[in-house]
Amino acid sequence: LFGAIDPYYTTQGISWIPLSAETYWQITMESISINGAPVACSSGCQAIVDTGTTLLAVPIRALRTLLSQLGASSSGEISCEAARNLPDLIFHIHGKEFPVPPRAYVLRQSNGYCSLGLQGMDVPTEEGELWILGDVFIRE
Repeated sequence: LFGAIDPYYTTQGISWIPLSAETYWQITMESISINGAPVACSSGCQAIVDTGTTLLAVPIRALRTLLSQLGASSSGEISCEAARNLPDLIFHIHGKEFPVPPRAYVLRQSNGYCSLGLQGMDVPTEEGELWILGDVFIRE
């Protein structure tokens, strides 16, 4: 739909977030939390909302923390049974909470295992670490 928003395709409406840089769809995030506790981006960070990225591209240090918190291996693999009990990842952006449930960030593999839809990527910016919020985030 060009030039308008069809409410049929949204469940909670549209949240307008100011850009922190106009070169990309770059925004400022306040933090990412699990079960009410900040686990990454605790002092704020930058993020690009990108339909060309399938997963969540996460700074390596934050990726290690998230994998540990979620009980996944260092490669992001987790048993599908354990994945059923994972919590939402809550992205705090512009004073609002954007939950990403496990059904969105857990991917079933052909070998019977599951993996988390996270990939490591370090791209430092003048404002600090940079995340890329790909389709895993956008779909929600």
